[in-house]
Amino acid sequence: MSYLEIKKLQHSYPKSEEPTFSNISLTLDKNSTLAIIGPSGEGKSTLLRCIAGFENIQDGSIQLGENYLCKSTNSSLSTNLPPEQRNIGIVPQNSCLFPHLTISENIAFGLFKLNKSERETRVNELIEVMQLTKCRNSYAHETSGGQQQRAALARALAPKPKLLLLDEPFANLDNELKTHLHDFLNTALKQEGITTIMVTHSQRDVEKLAKHIVELKDKKMNILK
Repeated sequence: MSYLEIKKLQHSYPKSEEPTFSNISLTLDKNSTLAIIGPSGEGKSTLLRCIAGFENIQDGSIQLGENYLCKSTNSSLSTNLPPEQRNIGIVPQNSCLFPHLTISENIAFGLFKLNKSERETRVNELIEVMQLTKCRNSYAHETSGGQQQRAALARALAPKPKLLLLDEPFANLDNELKTHLHDFLNTALKQEGITTIMVTHSQRDVEKLAKHIVELKDKKMNILK
């Protein structure tokens, strides 16, 4: 059985005459990295939001491990776990760090189930992996774009999510920063053993990070690799 299994998924926005996508099916093994490519406006980011629980589906199902995240039968959601119960990390295109928290505090934000010592240990691990030691006590506006994106990745990885979703996280960075972040992320994903789905328009992102590739186009999904 695949680790992530999406079956015949359909999503529509309210008042929209056309579905965002329909009959989308996908499987992904544990510890794999999948890239979703395709033209803008085809629903790639919406698909990530459905997996994360920020958008409701109209038909189909999403199963992670042995548990259904959401399942719809005859347009009725029989299962629909809220986002906070899905244990999924998500990194948007803009890092969206909390401006009133330091880099360390941002990374620790989702670790409320751990005691103080455990939180500090986990934060220190990720600060070392992402090379954020020099700015650990700085606020977002005091750091560079690359540091902010690394901190956003560390914050998403901190609770050891079952699945990591990346929505064009390198789109606003120059090529040098992208290369560094590819290296940081590859190291972190291997160390953490986290299954990952990435939406991107960048061939370099695909080459550096993805083991599998699918294309979302004309409301259909095509497996490329």
